[in-house]
Amino acid sequence: MRKCLLVTGGVLAVLLAVFVGRFLMVARPFHLSSLQYSPSSVLDQCVLLSSAEDTTGSGVPVDVIGAEDIVPIGDGLAIASSNDNMFQWVNPRGSPSTTPPGHLFLLDTRGATPKLSVLPLKGFPDRIPFHPHGIYYDPKRERLFVVNHAYREGGERVELFTVQQSSADQYQARYLRTVRSKAFDAFAMGNLNDVISPFENELYVTVYRAFPDPLEGRQAASPLVSALLDPLAFIMGSATFVYQCRFEERAGATEFATCAVVADHLGMANGIAHSADRSELFVSDMPNWRLARYLRDSDTGRLSRNGHVSLPHAVDNLELDRESGAFYGGSVPSFLRHIAFTDSDGAEFSPGGSLRIELLPDGSARTHDLIMQDGSLISGVSCGPKIGKYVVLGSWAAPGILVCPFSESDAIPLNSE
Repeated sequence: MRKCLLVTGGVLAVLLAVFVGRFLMVARPFHLSSLQYSPSSVLDQCVLLSSAEDTTGSGVPVDVIGAEDIVPIGDGLAIASSNDNMFQWVNPRGSPSTTPPGHLFLLDTRGATPKLSVLPLKGFPDRIPFHPHGIYYDPKRERLFVVNHAYREGGERVELFTVQQSSADQYQARYLRTVRSKAFDAFAMGNLNDVISPFENELYVTVYRAFPDPLEGRQAASPLVSALLDPLAFIMGSATFVYQCRFEERAGATEFATCAVVADHLGMANGIAHSADRSELFVSDMPNWRLARYLRDSDTGRLSRNGHVSLPHAVDNLELDRESGAFYGGSVPSFLRHIAFTDSDGAEFSPGGSLRIELLPDGSARTHDLIMQDGSLISGVSCGPKIGKYVVLGSWAAPGILVCPFSESDAIPLNSE
């Protein structure tokens, strides 16, 4: 009996040590003490765009909240997704059915001052809720891919649009079709995160949480899942994955595509991007503070692991700069502050910024903080692309989009891998 108790105690001690070690690796509680913020001379020039011009004719400005992802479309223009994610997922009174419809916005940085307008959705089905998350734009095909969490009213889905210029300075997103999968609804409800489509009739989409939401929404999940299993899976860092889906592009159709898991054992598969030649994919593995690298098979599209790139901060969404080949990520330097922001319904600040990642021939990376702020300007940062002469920060939950003029002399060099 005594021997059994000693063995049990030893096993529990080992498990506790592993858990504490993983927690310290993920949380890095002392990381903030060495964090260097951008100087006030830089941050004072930033502008928070809190509302957008409604180009659909109402004349009433539209509030911006939860600008989860922002993608450049060229010539100083970008598209942002926006949804009240805090209400949809965190607020006890919220649910998918009571969350107001989300929006796509057009950010125009070409003039003397940046401006934001609603990007109208043309032909999108009226009966389907629109709660956008990660987005991807391919300038070669003029295709926009949007993750949409429609829950009971339409399932987990990826919407396809073509972006069209409707007048001298106005654009619209014309709906083409929807990609769904039985796997999305069964194993990833509410949890599709970011999407890319390197080639025709193919997409890759990340799944950032280990347990799917109920059809009624995240607030309806079992307390065992929401309070214990989900945080435990995040800390242990190997329970999320990436789908590859093949489909036929038929206008106006909803297709249940053939999807397969092509990358797994990721702590939180979040942002995803491809290399300039589209032969390699990169996935932001947030709790492990790295980019996972994958080679893409040119015939099947399947992925094979090709190491990883360690990062000085965790990164949420990830965007390729097609001119330089560098990547820009929305940086999360403190998970503890990020959690405090979430648990306080946005009342607590969480620092964040834009991290530039330049891959080097030896497989390492050169990294710079282009902007880093303490959360007083915008908290819950989820993306940080460079658009024209500006660095732009979006948040998965906070109001507004932060637009900061950028000069290379403002970049803060960080250690390479």
